[in-house]
Amino acid sequence: MYPLHQQKKLRVLAITSAKRVPYAPDIPTMGESGVKDLVATSTLVMLAPAGTPDSVVTALSSAVNQATSQAAYQQEMRNGYVEPVGTSTPSRTSELLAHETELWSSLVKAAKLKLD
Repeated sequence: MYPLHQQKKLRVLAITSAKRVPYAPDIPTMGESGVKDLVATSTLVMLAPAGTPDSVVTALSSAVNQATSQAAYQQEMRNGYVEPVGTSTPSRTSELLAHETELWSSLVKAAKLKLD
C-alpha cells in the first residue's frame, strides 16, 4: 500500500500503530488524526503447546530473538512494510496475548457479534 501512496495513486490517511513507522514518516497515526485510542497492529508470535518444558521455551525464545535481531532480517521485514519489534520474552508474549484477547473480546461483546 505504501508504494501506491508514494506514487500518489492512493492517499493513506493514517496508520493504526501507536507511533509513526520509520518507512512511512509522512503518514500520521490514527491518534494524531483525531481518532484516539485506536491502535490495531498485526503481531507474529511463536507459540508452543501447553506443558512444553520451560527449558525448551527458553531455548526457542533465545533462538527466535537471535534470528530476529539480525540486521538482514529486520531489513527484509521493513522491505515488506513491517516494523520489527525486536526481542521479546515468553512472559511479554503472554501479556500481549492476554491484552489482545481482552481488547477484542470486549469489542465483540459490545458489538453483539455472534458466529453462525
